[in-house]
Amino acid sequence: MTPKIRAALTLPDRAEILERERRFSRPAGIAAILGSVLTIAGLFIRGLALEGDSTSELLLDAATGDSDGQLMLGAVVSGLGLILLAIPLTFLFVATRDRSERVRGAF
Repeated sequence: MTPKIRAALTLPDRAEILERERRFSRPAGIAAILGSVLTIAGLFIRGLALEGDSTSELLLDAATGDSDGQLMLGAVVSGLGLILLAIPLTFLFVATRDRSERVRGAF
């Protein structure tokens, strides 16, 4: 194994790991909560835009264009929520990678 690869596979200093986790835990938590709320809100917005009892009625209503703006708003809000959920997932992956040699070696 070359020195460059060996250096990439060694774990960082524990104090450095804890400091980084302390610094990013609050923004990751806020992004998780906000992402969840936005994703659910987008589903409600889209649900309010569609009226009807059966799936075919919902699809026909969406195809007529009566509530295109509301459907688009619901999709955008849900999309923003899903993008925000990537932040805590990345935080958790980095924390796991820094603590485990098996995870670090896999990537």
